Amino acid sequence: TQPSPVSPHPMPIFASIPVGIPTAIFYFGVLGAGAASLKHLLSPRKTFEELTPAALKKDAIEPAALWWGSYAFAAMNLGFCSVGLWAAHTNSTEARQAYLLGTGVLFEAFALAWIKKGEITGKRDYKAQAVKIAGFGALFLFGFVCML
Repeated sequence: TQPSPVSPHPMPIFASIPVGIPTAIFYFGVLGAGAASLKHLLSPRKTFEELTPAALKKDAIEPAALWWGSYAFAAMNLGFCSVGLWAAHTNSTEARQAYLLGTGVLFEAFALAWIKKGEITGKRDYKAQAVKIAGFGALFLFGFVCML
């Protein structure tokens, strides 16, 4: 067997990380954005039950919440997915880095929003949601740093 290729990295701690790991993190982010886009668009009720039960009134979703939590969120995730697909198509390391950096920062900002105002969603475990989202953000930022 041949050793895995390692990324040439200016920070020695990252020098032993196989090149495939940040690439896998990148594709995980792209595929996750595509899946999230479809989930928000095609099953908004399930999304609201999981993330924002306060938006549910009897058997209906408040119209403003439906717009934001389904259509706008689906559009945002579709945008992230398309940028990732373009970065993959062009095979540009810089474009993949930018994707991972932007996605990581977005997730960390969402995590802060969950901590600061998550109780208004009606989700009982909103702090656990914040930790989960922060973990994804850290993963994407780790992928970014590994690609430097």
